[in-house]
Amino acid sequence: MQDAIDDRQGRAAASRPSRPPGSSEPDTSDPDAAERRTFVTAEIDRMQKTVRDAVLAGVDARDCVLVLDTSLRLGPGTAAPTQTDAQQGRHDLILQTALSLLGGGRAGLEPRAERSAVQRLSVDGEDVVLFAMSLHDEDAQDLGVLGLTFAPGDWDDSRQVRLGTMIGALVENLLSAGTRRVALEVDYVAMNRQASRLHRLAEIDPLTKLENSTSFRDKVQQVLAHATGSAALIILDIDHFKSINDLYGHRFGDAYLQAIAQSILSAFPETAIIGRLGGDEFGIFVSVPTKGTSYLESLLSRCRSAVQRTTAFLGKPDLGRVSMGAATFPEQAEDFDTLFELADTALYAAKDLGRSTHRIFTPEKHDMFNARAMGPLFLRAVRHGQVQPYFQPIVDLDTGACVGYEALARWNERKRGLLRPQAFAPVLKDHTCAETLTRCIVQRALDWYTATFPASTPGDRPTLALNVTSFDLMNPEFVFELQAHMADRNVDWNSIVIEVTEGVVLGERKGQAYRSLGELRMRGAKVALDDFGTGYGGLRHLSDWPIDLLKIDQSFVRDVHLNPRNAAIVDAMLTIADQFGFDVIAEGVELPAQVEKLRASGCRKGQGYLFSEPMSAQHARRTFGPFGQAVLDGQ
Repeated sequence: MQDAIDDRQGRAAASRPSRPPGSSEPDTSDPDAAERRTFVTAEIDRMQKTVRDAVLAGVDARDCVLVLDTSLRLGPGTAAPTQTDAQQGRHDLILQTALSLLGGGRAGLEPRAERSAVQRLSVDGEDVVLFAMSLHDEDAQDLGVLGLTFAPGDWDDSRQVRLGTMIGALVENLLSAGTRRVALEVDYVAMNRQASRLHRLAEIDPLTKLENSTSFRDKVQQVLAHATGSAALIILDIDHFKSINDLYGHRFGDAYLQAIAQSILSAFPETAIIGRLGGDEFGIFVSVPTKGTSYLESLLSRCRSAVQRTTAFLGKPDLGRVSMGAATFPEQAEDFDTLFELADTALYAAKDLGRSTHRIFTPEKHDMFNARAMGPLFLRAVRHGQVQPYFQPIVDLDTGACVGYEALARWNERKRGLLRPQAFAPVLKDHTCAETLTRCIVQRALDWYTATFPASTPGDRPTLALNVTSFDLMNPEFVFELQAHMADRNVDWNSIVIEVTEGVVLGERKGQAYRSLGELRMRGAKVALDDFGTGYGGLRHLSDWPIDLLKIDQSFVRDVHLNPRNAAIVDAMLTIADQFGFDVIAEGVELPAQVEKLRASGCRKGQGYLFSEPMSAQHARRTFGPFGQAVLDGQ
C-alpha cells in the first residue's frame, strides 16, 4: 500500500509547481499571502480536529498527536487545540519522542530520516506504545508528524503498524486534496482580483486617470436610477485646445489635459463622478441642494479658478480657459441622455457668449442652442422660405471690380431675427439638417445667379462660391445632384467655386470627401480652402488635396496694417500660395489701410464690409460692377 501511495504522490507532484524545498517561511512576495495563510490555518485546524476525532473514535488509541504545517507555507508548526497544562504536557512529550524517533527536529523545519517508528515510553506514569509516522506532501516534503499511542495490552505489531500507516496515508491524502483546494481557492481569488483590476482599467481614461466616457455614462445612470435628491450634470470644454495642441505639441497637450483633470478633481467633492468624455471635453456629475442654483454657481466658479491656478504653472500664455454648461436633475431632466443634451446646450450658450464662462440651462434662453428642439424648427423654416442665401461680393483689389459672390446662409427666425450659421451651429451637427441647408442654399443661389447673370451676359460672369459641409462631400451622389441643379439653370462649372473648411481636408486621402472634391475640379469647378490658417492641418494637406484657392481668415487681415507679425503671416501665406499656384482672397477687409497693405504684399482679391455686407438676393442684384478707386481708398 505504501508503494501505491508513494507512486500516486509522485505523479501528483509532477503536475504541481515546484516550491523551495525545506523552507517553511511565509512567501512574502505573494500579495495575497496574508489571506492565504489565514485560510490555510483554518483548514489545517479543521483537518486536525476531524482526523483526531475520527482516529480516537475508530481506533483503540489512547492519544492522537497531529502536527501539520510546511506544505502550505505556514511557518512553524501549528499548535494543538486549546488544552489544559496537563494535556499540553502530555501532547508535547509524545510529540518530542516522535520527532526523536524519526530523526528530525521540530516539525516542518528539518527532513526526517525515518518514515515510521515504534517505541515504548511512560507518559504521566502510564506505559504506552508510541507509533510515529512522518507525513509527506505530494512533492515528498515534510508536512508534519502523526503520533498514536496504544496500551501495551492492545498493541499488535503487525496490526497496529499497518493501521497507523493506513491512517497516515489517509491524512496525507486529505492534506493533498486540501492543498489542491487551497491552491484553487487562491487562484480563484487572484483571478477575481485580476479581473477586477482589468475591469477598472477598462473604465479609466489612460491619460487623465478619470472615468472614460462609457464608464462615466454607466455610473451616472446607476446613480440616477436610485437618486432621491438633486444633482447636476456639468460638461466642461477646453477653449481653443486644438490650437494649443498644434502650437506646443501633443506632449504638452497631454500635460495640459492632465493638469486640467487634476484641477477638476480638486474643485469638486469626492462623491462627484468625473470623467473625460472626449479629446478636450470633461463631464462632472455632482449632488447639489434641492433649491436654488447658488451652490452650483459656486462650484462652477471654483472649478474655473482651480483650472486657471493649476495651468498657470505650465508656463505658457493663454491657458486655463474653459467653458462649462450645466443642467439639473430632476428639475430639468430625469434621464442621462436628456440631462446631457441640456448641459451640452448650455455649453453652446456659454461658447456663444465668447467662451471662458459658464451657463446653467434655462429653457427660455437656451433652447436656441438645443439641436433636438431647434432641428424641427429649422427644417420647417427651410420649407417656408425663411432660410435664404445672402450674397457678399468678392472684389479685385486693384480695379475695384466685382469678380464673384459668396452665397452665405441666413435664417430669418421669427423671434431672434436674422441668424448666421454660427447661431444655429448645433443644428448643423445633424447630417439631415446640414445637407438640407446646403441643398436649399445651392438651389436658391443658383436661381438668383441665373436671373442676375444670364448666359448671354456680356463679358465674364462673376463666380459663385458655394459652401459645402463634410456631410455633403461624404455623400457619393452630391456631385451628380449639383450637376443636375446646374444643368437645369444653364450654369457652367467654371463659374462655380466650392468652399470647404480645413476640417474637411483632414480626412483620409483618397476617401469619399477627397474623391468628391476631385470630381468637382475635374468638371471645371474651383475648390477654395476657407478660413485658411485657423485650422490644425492645412499646410500638410495643401500639396495632397485638390485645392485651387486660399481664403485668408479675417483674424489675420484685421490687424495686417498694424501688426508686423500678422503682416508676416499674411506674407508667408501669399508666398506659399504663389509657389503652389493658388489664387488668394483676403476675408474681413474693412479698412482702406488693409487694402493698401494687402496689395503691397501681392494679394489681388478681397471681400469684407469695406465693399459690402452680405445682402439679400434683391439688394445684391444692384451691386454688380466696379466699386471704384474711391471705395478702395476710403473716400
